[in-house]
Amino acid sequence: MEFGKRVLVSLIFCIATSFALAQNVAIEGVIYDKSTLEPLPGVVVSCAGKNAATNPDGKFSIGVPAGLQEFTFQLTGYKKLVQSFNIQSPGDQTFQLVAYMEEDKHEFNVVVVSAGKFEQSIGDVTVSMEVIQAPLIQNRNTVQISEMLQQTPGVSIVDDEPQIRAGSGYSFGAGSRVAVLMDDLPVLSGDAGKPSWGFLPVENVSQVEVIKGASSVLYGSSALSGVVNFRTSFPADTPLTRIIAYHGLYSAPQTDSAKYWSYTPMRSGIQFLHSRREGQWDMVFGGNLYSDDGALGPVIDSIGTYKDKYDPFDADRYDATVSGRMNMNLRYRFKNIEGLSAGINTNWRRSNGLATLLWNNTSDGLFSAYEGSATRTLQWLGTIDPFITYFTSGGSKHSLRTRWQSLDNENDNDQGNFSDVYYGEYQYQKQFETEKIRDLTLTGGVVGIFTDARGELFTGGNPDGSNTARNYASY
Repeated sequence: MEFGKRVLVSLIFCIATSFALAQNVAIEGVIYDKSTLEPLPGVVVSCAGKNAATNPDGKFSIGVPAGLQEFTFQLTGYKKLVQSFNIQSPGDQTFQLVAYMEEDKHEFNVVVVSAGKFEQSIGDVTVSMEVIQAPLIQNRNTVQISEMLQQTPGVSIVDDEPQIRAGSGYSFGAGSRVAVLMDDLPVLSGDAGKPSWGFLPVENVSQVEVIKGASSVLYGSSALSGVVNFRTSFPADTPLTRIIAYHGLYSAPQTDSAKYWSYTPMRSGIQFLHSRREGQWDMVFGGNLYSDDGALGPVIDSIGTYKDKYDPFDADRYDATVSGRMNMNLRYRFKNIEGLSAGINTNWRRSNGLATLLWNNTSDGLFSAYEGSATRTLQWLGTIDPFITYFTSGGSKHSLRTRWQSLDNENDNDQGNFSDVYYGEYQYQKQFETEKIRDLTLTGGVVGIFTDARGELFTGGNPDGSNTARNYASY
């Protein structure tokens, strides 16, 4: 009898011990960059066959059995980290875990998004791709991104139309055959499908990704010859304020007959950026003032005279531009809902430009416009982009991104136009990292676009010049 009691007690103890060991311990952790000590979002955490992903604050939660457990931390652009922790249940509280990841300095580990709509190393990309980093853009004092694209092999800009490897041909006003994106969302105009390079905020650029080749499967028919994706940045832990002012001169034409003005054309501008984190808020504010005489001839009035001085507030030459731009990125990281963040980005530009397609003659009128062919355009162009992102504890990501883009071209020849583009995209992404499945990312989503355009020149058969278009897709 006594022996039976001992066996029963031992059996109960073993069962209770096994049950306790089988129970998962709730773990909360945070992953930091080893050098900057900044939290790392999007890190895939794997342990005991379970996965989790860090949120925008670098935090994650996961449940694993007690005891010595091996954790694997992976993030594109960082070295894979494998670390063991002795997991012990702290009673009613959660086990706290902290890890530090080291950035992979290899040049091929630049992180890109455009090639597959998910983050991956450029070394793993199977398409021809060029990445222009922010320091290169800033060090060359790039006024608008088209100047930098002109120096990219295989890319040229003809009358503001992007051409990649001569695949698109010349299509002025017929719609770009290269998709131009800002933060993965299209910025081609709703009326003519035309990019506005001066609209892209070079003062707040993370990097520019250029895909050299057809990408219509991912980005639609406008990506027939490639993609240019302009990506803005969010702040780091350390606040940043940057102000850049510049002034430049144009060289004289090679022929004396083409130079019929007495002063050298000039261009000047100033741009600023301030970014910081304040509590749960990420904030970026930027702006730009720009004036460019252009390299072409000045406007000659009815009595044969023209303005013979530099005025940064007037566009008095063909190809001249005066513009101002303001932009803002705001993001809030919810404290009570781990992994959830929401925000809004906006960018607005006002410009005054003068352009012509027909020159007066090929000798002394090469840089002056044929009478009646010049068009002055006062343009408003802006975007408002609300978004929501949610990282689940299981390693999934849900994102909803929307954009309202408004364009108003006030032309002085009764050929103005106006367009609104409404864009929405929901995307689901799941990263798998188990013993049987390695380095697998599942991405899917739905996209909807509605365009409302009105023009005085291209009416499309409607008396009021209104035209609408709808596009829906899934991937």
